[in-house]
Amino acid sequence: MSSDSLKWEADALGAFATFLIDTAVYNKITIFKTAYWYTNHCYVFLSKPDDLTETVRIEIRPKKEIGGEELIVLCREFCNSLVDQQVRQYVIAETG
Repeated sequence: MSSDSLKWEADALGAFATFLIDTAVYNKITIFKTAYWYTNHCYVFLSKPDDLTETVRIEIRPKKEIGGEELIVLCREFCNSLVDQQVRQYVIAETG
């Protein structure tokens, strides 16, 4: 995720952030496991922007009200967790 691909805004349901994840870098298992880890703290919505791209759109909505900067930090932590989970998938493949 580049800083220019992270967008945050608010609507009638509250603040949320969106960003794209490259599925050539992170596989679906990694993306879903990471999203699952975050369901205690936020609502996570996954979608495919279109059929031509190798991306998954992530939308994160905190369960409690937080500021914009905190929301950005939450998204960055999500991305760090993607790296962690992808490494776990590689270890499983090597040792399984």
